[in-house]
Amino acid sequence: METIPKPVGPVFADFVNFSFPWDESAWVFEDLCELTGRGNFDGETLYRTLDGGTIKQGRRGGVRTLSLSGQVLRGLREDSALLPSLGLVGSLPHRVTTLHATLDLSQDAPPVVARMYERGKAGLVSLTRKSIPPGHVKKIISRDPEGRDTGTVYLGSRKSDVWLKVYDKRAEMIDRYEASGSRLVTDVWPSGSVFPDPITRYEVSVGRKVGVTLRDVAEPSAVFWHFMRGLLPGIAPLGVAWVPFADGFEVQRREPLPFASLELALDAVHPMKRIVRLCEALGPAGVDMAVSGFRRRLERLVGAARATGRSVPASGEV
Repeated sequence: METIPKPVGPVFADFVNFSFPWDESAWVFEDLCELTGRGNFDGETLYRTLDGGTIKQGRRGGVRTLSLSGQVLRGLREDSALLPSLGLVGSLPHRVTTLHATLDLSQDAPPVVARMYERGKAGLVSLTRKSIPPGHVKKIISRDPEGRDTGTVYLGSRKSDVWLKVYDKRAEMIDRYEASGSRLVTDVWPSGSVFPDPITRYEVSVGRKVGVTLRDVAEPSAVFWHFMRGLLPGIAPLGVAWVPFADGFEVQRREPLPFASLELALDAVHPMKRIVRLCEALGPAGVDMAVSGFRRRLERLVGAARATGRSVPASGEV
């Protein structure tokens, strides 16, 4: 009889992607990055934490996207800053577009990866009411320190609303540790072993159409077990029920009035914080210098537009 593996810890969020109306979320990227308190900006769309995490900003039409890596989320949890960060997101119209709910089990991964791949290819794995098509089951093979085949198995298309990734977390930890220049033969892990203890990671990706919310980012256990109860019998806690609640926003396509458009444009000027810092560095005259320079530039652009009978491009510098 196979021993039931024990969870290494609680279910946790290992990746999340948010979306916002572009014009209503000008400061969310910088404010969210500042809450981490442990990193630096790498250009205008990427923030890197000192421990290797990332916060990325993107744009799709009128939508702003922000993604937080697992390392960033871990740091926020350790610093008791996750709920304040989610509160910042919740203060704006938003959607949780992708959430990875994850659980680590004290389980030797190589046979698990092989078994999950075989079951998937036989059409015996289902996360929803439908079985995952065998054509959407893939495996990436690697070797563990003992020379056994291990790796990662993907169950479901990454374009699907729900898909699963099962992989050898122990092997990944060893690979990263060695890549950092450390020598495992001379370093001992907290468990007392030269190598970390066996860990199999189960990572469920849930898309926005399923109905995940900020509540699920903060407490992902319910949504994880909603889809994984059948695959991990004997481990799922009793009395855990998940109820989808699809909230969020719809991007408005109507054209705002000119005055409202001007207000939104001024609020959305990305370099504004940099301008504020420069004004502070220049002292009391800094604000007057910035306003004067902005006025001269604006008058020149508007004058040129009137002379040619064409409007100033929305993407033009001001």
